[in-house]
Amino acid sequence: MTEASELPQDLAFEVELDAPPEKVWRALAIPEIRAAWLGEPDAGAAEAQILEAGARLSIRWPIDRGVSQIVIEIAPAGAGTRLRVTHTPAASAEVVALPVRAGGGAVMAAALRRAA
Repeated sequence: MTEASELPQDLAFEVELDAPPEKVWRALAIPEIRAAWLGEPDAGAAEAQILEAGARLSIRWPIDRGVSQIVIEIAPAGAGTRLRVTHTPAASAEVVALPVRAGGGAVMAAALRRAA
């Protein structure tokens, strides 16, 4: 039996972006731009669901042994946007990793330029 302390833990990070929330939301809402930032799962297609238009997006991320959940939240932060990503790994995951491509910040910046 797996002890609670051995189960994968949520991973979260926050970053402030130099773009208004509307522009960040457009970048997240367009599947091709979102995929350029996050990549694609190895074990199937990611499924996105808008939880709160303009503020919260949930993504089911299939892995070999289950499905991880990614929630992306945005909120105004001064003249820009605070972006929070929380990754809840599948309970069976051996390795917990946030599926953000290398150089994710630069990729997100490029996505924001395309979402203008």
